[in-house]
Amino acid sequence: MKDIRKLKPAIAGLTMSLTDSTSNTNIVTLTDANNKEFNIDINNLSHIVEDAENDNCNIQDNENPIINFEPSITDSEGKDINISDAISSINSGNGEIVAVDALIEVTHSGLNDNNFVYNSEDLEEGVTTWLTPFKKPLLKNHDLDSEPVGRVIDAYHGKSDIANDRDTLNVTFRVTDKDAMVKLLDKRYKTVSIGASAGKVKCNVCGKDILKDGAFKFCGHYKGEIYNGEKATWTASMFNFKECSIVNNPADKYAQIKNIKLVKKQDIDTPGVNDSDNEPDILDALDDAIKNSNVNDSVDNADNNETPENNNPDINDNNNPSNDEPDNQDGNNNEDITDTEYKEKYEKALSDLNDANTNIATLNDSVTEKDNEINTLNDSISEKNNKINSLNNELSVVRDELNKSKENFLSVSILYKQSLIDYIVSKKVANNLIDEKDIDSEKASLLIHSTKELKNINDELKIENSIKNTVKDTSIPTVTNPSLADNTNGNVIEDENEDELNVKDDKKKPITLKDIEEKYLEIL
Repeated sequence: MKDIRKLKPAIAGLTMSLTDSTSNTNIVTLTDANNKEFNIDINNLSHIVEDAENDNCNIQDNENPIINFEPSITDSEGKDINISDAISSINSGNGEIVAVDALIEVTHSGLNDNNFVYNSEDLEEGVTTWLTPFKKPLLKNHDLDSEPVGRVIDAYHGKSDIANDRDTLNVTFRVTDKDAMVKLLDKRYKTVSIGASAGKVKCNVCGKDILKDGAFKFCGHYKGEIYNGEKATWTASMFNFKECSIVNNPADKYAQIKNIKLVKKQDIDTPGVNDSDNEPDILDALDDAIKNSNVNDSVDNADNNETPENNNPDINDNNNPSNDEPDNQDGNNNEDITDTEYKEKYEKALSDLNDANTNIATLNDSVTEKDNEINTLNDSISEKNNKINSLNNELSVVRDELNKSKENFLSVSILYKQSLIDYIVSKKVANNLIDEKDIDSEKASLLIHSTKELKNINDELKIENSIKNTVKDTSIPTVTNPSLADNTNGNVIEDENEDELNVKDDKKKPITLKDIEEKYLEIL
């Protein structure tokens, strides 16, 4: 069986030898490298309270000037509300508004006005201590003896919405104190300060650990002082957050309320609204063991094998004699059983935690693997989409060219048909098949025919014309001058001494179908 006193530090992540603000003071005088003296309480060195110290109230962060941040105030669905009506409802005590949830940036990475430096990763490691081993309180002015005005219901690490380029711990408190609810809504409560302990403090000037494993060793450089032109700051880590307080002058000027939500009775009764209040069974087991057992006292008593004089081993929880309960006749035996139960709870809880961590690591690996597969598929999809877009562009170009070709073909077809009609009509006029006055009506009648039919009509005209040309004209042409004449066409031969006779053709050649077809081909 493990020593129960060694289990609790492992759960909290802090050293047992550190004392908190409730310990007895141990004031010592320190002399730094500048021979300046400082009085500090060594027992409380690990205890951090983020109220601005008097000497540091004027410190400004030049890179990130302080912002007058205004929190948003909404209902549980994120809708704007009438603040005056909400305050009146709370003051009336009608029970409609039962709480407000205040989302607060409780602390930030970087340097604060007390010359402490918090690293983002150290804050993230400590975020779980807001909820374990119990939900930490929201107080006023760090008064640990006062009643809390609310308790933590959620906490997470992330980027700040108030301070540029800083990380923060976002902590949501459910506030049920009516006076505090009203002062949150009317914005009198605006800034906060944390109370926490640090397991380790390091000097930035020399890099030495001032506090480690509960041992304090002053290096000679006190925070806020100047040494060889360099300002000393102390970096705190291994945080155990204990409380958050509403204060007027925080050391972290960005530690402000950024969102307030009203909580109505129906919101609490609605499943899912308060899921953040529900903790895993393993944390409940730890909570029960820590809060209800007084572990250290029980272990000390067991080690000493002594029963306090004011304890009656024969009296049980109901103040009845123990002989009424045969199994509990020995008071020490009852004490041993209680310790064993607590030890078993701790060991089982720790085993469950280890199993859960292993399972989480396995699931994280699986998620990473699936993410990689998704990224690969997304890359493939992107490549296919690019190819589809390229093909669509090419298809669009081809379609445009096809449409233009269709338009050109239609224009040429109309021109060809019109030319064919004109040719047929001219042939009919030349062959005295129609009069010139009937040309328009003939064209109109031919227009209803298809191009193929017009071609057939033209072929028939060509046959008829060929038959007529077979009949030769035997008449002798009239000779108007003593020149040679071509007996075929009646044309004059101007110079019979030429090697080749130059014949003058006074008649204009008629347009043939071949001419039209050649013209049509040129257009195409």
